[in-house]
Amino acid sequence: MVVKLNPSKRQRRNRRRAKSREILSREKLSIRKITGATPYGYVEEHLTPFGGVLPLEKLFDALEVEEVFAEHFIAPARTPELGHWRMVKGVLALQFMETVRA
Repeated sequence: MVVKLNPSKRQRRNRRRAKSREILSREKLSIRKITGATPYGYVEEHLTPFGGVLPLEKLFDALEVEEVFAEHFIAPARTPELGHWRMVKGVLALQFMETVRA
């Protein structure tokens, strides 16, 4: 009779799965539900040039977003006063600020 000392891959995988199921079942017991009585609050932080907008500019430069924009953008008949890229960059900055605020 041959005794296997090392469990097979399937046995090891089944043991790991059983452990993860056990951990998940323990975590489910400690999860609290979100109801109308759940406390909430608002953050009144504003993006300063050094706290949000300047790093966003640096990110646009590092990712070369302006070059990608110039390559793929199809300009409409009318031209905005600030130019197409600056308008799109402003919209992206506003979108970024809105997601940070939320």
